[in-house]
Amino acid sequence: MRKVYIVLAAVLLILAVGGLVYWLERPTTGLEPIVWDRSSCSHCHMHIGDPNFASQLQTTDGEVHNFDDTGCLFEWREDHQPSVREVFFHHYQREQWLTGDQVGFVRIDEDTPMGYGLGAVSRAEQPEAMGLEEAARTVLEMRRPHEQEPEPTTRH
Repeated sequence: MRKVYIVLAAVLLILAVGGLVYWLERPTTGLEPIVWDRSSCSHCHMHIGDPNFASQLQTTDGEVHNFDDTGCLFEWREDHQPSVREVFFHHYQREQWLTGDQVGFVRIDEDTPMGYGLGAVSRAEQPEAMGLEEAARTVLEMRRPHEQEPEPTTRH
């Protein structure tokens, strides 16, 4: 009978450890906090100091990537082609995070950290704002000349 208790205790211990490992390894849900002036941008590697233009991309693998400018997120996403689970954008005028379903983008005159000139807003409040993919296309069309493919030259 004692062997039965030992086997039962071992099985319960294995299940408990397995459950704990599963719980600790699960992908995060919701926004992961960004440590201002300490976290760095996954694209340009600058410190993220201005919350008004910050964004975050979370992959289906559980990776979390923070960005100092909306344009950096779009550039990084284009270059790495991750499987995206969730994206968050900080509203550029107030203390609010928006999900990819809620966000719109407007061109703004003030400087953004990397000069892309887009601010995140709520599409519910500004339905005329650019959608997520339109904003991404706008950023990718702005790529600096040295990052674009060189145009073919022809001889005459």
